[in-house]
Amino acid sequence: MLKKLKRINREFVLFLSKKPLFYVLFLFAIILVARIVINVYRQQPILANLEDTLSLFCTLFIGYLASVLSKKTGQQFLLCFLFTFIYLVIQSFIEKSIVDYTSFLLLTFFSILLGGISWILARSFTSIRIGER
Repeated sequence: MLKKLKRINREFVLFLSKKPLFYVLFLFAIILVARIVINVYRQQPILANLEDTLSLFCTLFIGYLASVLSKKTGQQFLLCFLFTFIYLVIQSFIEKSIVDYTSFLLLTFFSILLGGISWILARSFTSIRIGER
């Protein structure tokens, strides 16, 4: 029984390493289910704190998208920065939290930080090869 579970786990890991998009979606599903369970346990609305989960998903998805669009590291970082900046600007317009130019400076700083995290994920997606692990 234990050998069968190890084989299934290995096949699942190899499948996820072949298809990074499924890896991102699998992580999102696990985090979403965990959030729902925590919210039910705390007797809060089921989808409370969903914006944190969506922000994490966007960070993961931006890294995946940059790894698909470009294989060069400099271009991947630039794409991650631009996509993150656009995402944060749209989110700020929706929340009506942009006050003046300092808001854009802060958004640029946070875009560099989140873009760096997405870039690290993009590098890991492009470095995954079939059969590694």
